[in-house]
Amino acid sequence: MSYRTCSWTNKTSTQGCRRAATEDSDFCILHKPMPKSIPEFRQALEVQISEIAERDRPHSYFDFSGYVFPSGVAVRRPELGDGWLWFPMTMGTLDCSETVFAGDVVLRGLHVSNSAVFTKAEFCGLALFDDAVFGPREGPLSAVFADAVFHKAAVFRHVKFLSTANFSDAKFGVGSHGSWDEDPLRVSFERAEIDGELQLSGCKFHTGLEMRNTRIRERLFLEGAHFMSFTDVGLCDAQCLSLGFHRPTTRWIGLWSKRARCSVVVEDHKTSEEFWRMCRQTFEKEGKSDEADAAFYFERIAGRRAVLLKRTLSEKLISILGIPLDLVLRYTTAYGGSIGRLLVSWAVVIGSFASIFALVPTLLVRPSLPVWSVQNWLTSLYFSMTTFTTLGLGDIQPARMLGRLAISVEAAAGGVLMALLVLVLGRKHMR
Repeated sequence: MSYRTCSWTNKTSTQGCRRAATEDSDFCILHKPMPKSIPEFRQALEVQISEIAERDRPHSYFDFSGYVFPSGVAVRRPELGDGWLWFPMTMGTLDCSETVFAGDVVLRGLHVSNSAVFTKAEFCGLALFDDAVFGPREGPLSAVFADAVFHKAAVFRHVKFLSTANFSDAKFGVGSHGSWDEDPLRVSFERAEIDGELQLSGCKFHTGLEMRNTRIRERLFLEGAHFMSFTDVGLCDAQCLSLGFHRPTTRWIGLWSKRARCSVVVEDHKTSEEFWRMCRQTFEKEGKSDEADAAFYFERIAGRRAVLLKRTLSEKLISILGIPLDLVLRYTTAYGGSIGRLLVSWAVVIGSFASIFALVPTLLVRPSLPVWSVQNWLTSLYFSMTTFTTLGLGDIQPARMLGRLAISVEAAAGGVLMALLVLVLGRKHMR
């Protein structure tokens, strides 16, 4: 029988496998897709691990890229029994790029002294990394999970990343459903310590995200992240934050419940207020006032929606009574964060009443002019501006009750909008 090598190649580096292919496949036992013989796979894996451990200690390089693990993987623990595939407790470098884990992955207490790479890895079962340590402190990356797919829970509680942790474009909880309380399939970074950056850009969380008491010493990247379920970021402490677009803008996606704000989508209304509060506090700590204003804008919108979703009648009534003032603050000033919106509001009010006075000349006592004459429109604009600013020069007066009503409404609106200018300027320049 002729000798055939494994046909697997790494999609990133195009490096191939030099092991012999099995009789019934074009791949070796380690790269062969399911189904496969677990005892045969275990034997080949143990031989590789023992050879690497003896040859490369203490900076051992474990290359499991492209492997298809047919059962659960864990660091050796007595309570787990004998039905698992075992990893060493300490490693120099771990490469699991494009690896498929068909069972649960329980790597609690794993210590990787250099870096761990799980790029494009697929976790079909639970992925538990509690109390693991990923280094090095002086290196650019501690762990890379870019483009990885987690079908069930991904738990990183009390994990220490001594440098940057990259989860860009990863997908979590694919195919899972339910709320945070009833669905155990979630992502947890509770009490994790990241001494570098945490990159979650482009990540899609189909299930809940828990980042309570997480500490990030450098920047947290969330550009393009999509949170489809519960998001718990209480007391998450990041030194810096990057969301992408920072202005108070809203881009609609699909139906009413899905909105992209600052390129981030947070679908759960009950927890989005806390998420944007964390963003605002982080931006304020950085001294980025524009970004903090945008986050505060989204926080207020989420808070209003969250109150309306509460069950108690009194809370709903109080919220409904505050809707008019809330709408004024939101659309005219972005809750005190946008001078541009306020100036546009001024122009809209002045222009609207000027049009009314020009199109209905009988509302005012003044010389008769053709409706579409330039003089008529300039005079109406002049009178609207003096009314809006409450100057009241008296050279033009209302002709009847309807005119007095229009002037009173514009004067009231002008007084409120000019007062809001003081609010916006004070908020922006007296922090």
